Amino acid sequence: MENADNIQDSDFMVHTRCMTYNQENYIEDAMTGFSMQQTNFPYVAVIIDDASTDHNADVIRNYMRQNFNMEDKSVAYMEQHDYGDLWFARHRTNPNCYFATYFLKENHYQSKKSKVPYIIEWHKRAKYIALCEGDDFWIERNKLQRQVDFFETHPECDLVFHNALMRFQDQDRPDRIMREFETGFFTTAQIFEKWQLPAASIMYRKELADCDEMKQLLKVCTGGFLYFIAASMRNKVYGISECWSVYRKNKGGVSNAFSPGFCLKLDMGLAYATEDKSAIATMDEIAVNRVYNYMPAYQKKDPKALEMVEVANSFNKNIFQKARRRYLLSLPSRAWGHFKKLFR
Repeated sequence: MENADNIQDSDFMVHTRCMTYNQENYIEDAMTGFSMQQTNFPYVAVIIDDASTDHNADVIRNYMRQNFNMEDKSVAYMEQHDYGDLWFARHRTNPNCYFATYFLKENHYQSKKSKVPYIIEWHKRAKYIALCEGDDFWIERNKLQRQVDFFETHPECDLVFHNALMRFQDQDRPDRIMREFETGFFTTAQIFEKWQLPAASIMYRKELADCDEMKQLLKVCTGGFLYFIAASMRNKVYGISECWSVYRKNKGGVSNAFSPGFCLKLDMGLAYATEDKSAIATMDEIAVNRVYNYMPAYQKKDPKALEMVEVANSFNKNIFQKARRRYLLSLPSRAWGHFKKLFR
């Protein structure tokens, strides 16, 4: 393994970005996944604790004290700033692993402040960017190395991702594969078709973050899924079917607060922003299925269903018409099914 001495005077091959808030029960798994990576290059995990109100920050500090060489002043440092504290150090037994952890005083998500100023330094010093939220974690120790190796031999590719296991944190259910797909390149339409792709699996070329395609998509929303789409619009996206990370499905997830109509608006907004006819057609068909599933509730004037239909019509009125036609054709079989249940 290449030694990473004098890291402050050189570049990292990979910068891993990890946002975390009130994840004291999960964050250690994420940090262990970062620390165990076996690479022939230096990489840095940038962890930003957004003023957690639980013991999340304490878990991070204790982990660094136990596993990182905080005494090596030629590398390690602790800085106090108006926004909070910054700790930087190298792992005790993995010399290519570095952590840069930010402990913010004010919750930036609630105050709608950008965290970009804390990321930009590390972004500039890295060739590739990896993502992993604080409640997800990596389970393959060669993940970073294998993704970098692919990039180095495929200059036409802007993003590499892999599959993940989905863990139902609040339910008594076994882990399952997040999404079935075959290893290979993905078009924009295929990305919308698969849709549920693990953000913690992403590695992309840093130029992707500032490309015109990304700026176009950012007019609709933000989020890890934009990287998949922008990369497919700009160059190529490569997916690996092996599960190298775990995606936690838990009640505390931000997406759980979004209404079905709001989600449909974002999804369709992104598809239409690509101006890719195949991607738009794929998303339209997905929208037909979603609206169809809400048709019984729509007949009862359920607010969520009414919102779904309003959103669909704002993009393409044919979506509602197709969903309603499909629903009307299904009524005889639905009635027959209900009749059979009555006489069981």
